[in-house]
This record gives sequence, C-alpha cells and structure tokens, in this order.
Amino acid sequence: MGSLASAILALPFAVRSVSYNDTAWLRNLFWPHQLHPYITFSLVFFCVLSALLGYFHLGRLGLLLNAAAGLIVMWLMAVFGTLCFVWVGHYSGSFIASAFAYAVGAVLLYVCMGWLHFRAATAPFIREAQRRLRLLPANTLSLT
Repeated sequence: MGSLASAILALPFAVRSVSYNDTAWLRNLFWPHQLHPYITFSLVFFCVLSALLGYFHLGRLGLLLNAAAGLIVMWLMAVFGTLCFVWVGHYSGSFIASAFAYAVGAVLLYVCMGWLHFRAATAPFIREAQRRLRLLPANTLSLT
C-alpha cells in the first residue's frame, strides 16, 4: 500500500517535469532531458515512501523523522543519478547503460527499504517504542 500511495503521489511531479520546450528549468542537468520525468518520479517516490513507512511504524513521530530521512535519500538518489549519467555514460559511451545503471540502483534501494521495513515490523525496540507512544495497547503480545 505504501508503494502504491507513493507512486500515486509521485506521478503528478513526474508528469509536470516533462518539458515541452527547450527552455525548461531543469534542462541542463547531467542526465538527458528525456529521462527527467523518470528521475523525478524515482526521487519523489523514495522520499514519500520513506515518510509513509515511518508513519506506519511510529505514527506522527516516524513521519517527521523519516521525512527528513526521505529528503536525504532523495538527495542521494539525485547524486547517484548524476554519477550514473556522468561516469557510466562517459566510460561506456552509452545512454542505455547509464539509464540501466540508474534503474538497478533504484531497484536495489527499493529492495533495501523493503527489507528494512520488514525487519522493523518485528523488531522489539520498535514494538516498545509503539507501546510508549501509545500506538499499541500495553498488553499486546510481542512477535519475538
């Protein structure tokens, strides 16, 4: 559900970033302007997904903490995209190889976020934090 909600929220940003003319605001970045909607979608998707998963685990506190973490992830993905299109594109000479390297990095980040989400769902310290924040009743059994 978090991925679906993140995709729904990220899609308008990606559609809006499509440039219909040659004077677009973000036209002269390191990646080709044809890929700008794809990269914008992935940046917003990971930022929103991080915040939603934090809200799932710790309520409003998790939303605030993971919103900051989501902005950091968004910035790191932008740097990763720049490195993919500058280094991989330069050394391979292929636009397709650069886009593939970025896609592999995005999929690896998505799998890593999913793995961390499932680990946090069963972590005893998260359960204890949920009890202290009164998100769970005090007599709820732990999964450990």
